[in-house]
Amino acid sequence: MSRDSPGRGWQYAVVVAAMTAMAALAACSDSPTAPPEQTLEGPRVTLFRTDSASYTLLTESYGVTGSIQARLSNSTGESIYLVNCNGDTDVSLEKWIDGRWQLAWAPDVQTCLSEPIIVPAGGTWDTTIDIFAGPRGSNTYPQFEVEESPGSYRLVWHDVLSSFQNQLPFGEPLPLGQRISNTFRLDFAPR
Repeated sequence: MSRDSPGRGWQYAVVVAAMTAMAALAACSDSPTAPPEQTLEGPRVTLFRTDSASYTLLTESYGVTGSIQARLSNSTGESIYLVNCNGDTDVSLEKWIDGRWQLAWAPDVQTCLSEPIIVPAGGTWDTTIDIFAGPRGSNTYPQFEVEESPGSYRLVWHDVLSSFQNQLPFGEPLPLGQRISNTFRLDFAPR
């Protein structure tokens, strides 16, 4: 019997419809190509948000430059303390590669210890992350740890605490899920 013969046409239509539905479901499901909405430490509670869903960094002969604006909105119910040196916090940029987050870039941060940045419960803290990366393989640092290519990125803050003391350990760190930003797209453009 041919595909068009009576009695079999409906079977062909059902198979095609089922295959189309499965393809659509697969396209909408979580996959290793999409960043996860939770971490190994549980559901993500986004305290840190960037001001945009995408950014473009400029590629110059001397390196890559750009800025990312972010805000910490403290919804934990308690004060949050950020360890810093003259206002610079320990933050890094991660890229989603092959189904996992990988370190992409981290700034050089001085090693002094200033008074903590305190964000009270219900308060906010705004910051600008100025990105500079020397050309890979040069003697200019910091550099990108991964290929400078478009993709999904996030910011990760280190030394963000629920308490603070002026000696090691400085305090109890917030869970990773509360120290990461939303995911955003990063593009690179020549100047």
